[in-house]
Amino acid sequence: MRSTRSVVVLAAVGVALAAAFALRASRAEEPGGGAFTPTDRPTLVELGSDQCTSCRAMIPVLEELRSAHACSLEVRFVDVWQAPEAAKPFAVKVIPTQVLLAPDGQEIARHTGFWPADAIRGAFAAHGHVLVDGPECDP
Repeated sequence: MRSTRSVVVLAAVGVALAAAFALRASRAEEPGGGAFTPTDRPTLVELGSDQCTSCRAMIPVLEELRSAHACSLEVRFVDVWQAPEAAKPFAVKVIPTQVLLAPDGQEIARHTGFWPADAIRGAFAAHGHVLVDGPECDP
């Protein structure tokens, strides 16, 4: 009887571990957490953490860009500590790191540290991606 109970406990632990790994993998594909597939617009990927002072300073910048350019820019955030597998393809060494991607998914620029919204707009424009939205924009 004791060995049957041990087998059941081990099986339950195995199922729980498998479920945890599956959940973690699915989180990496959520918007802002990974699966960086090409879109019809440029993308700003912010790689950081909510535990980092400079990263927290970027939050209003990300919100401003997300709000002002809802139709012409995709803004994503990856917490490098919560989703290290999603950050791995970007080879981040310092946070915050911002990566600018062209609509085809190719990296066009990279910056580390705090980066003001106007400087980000300028970097996109320098690579031919002017971020403009207007009243006709329907996000």
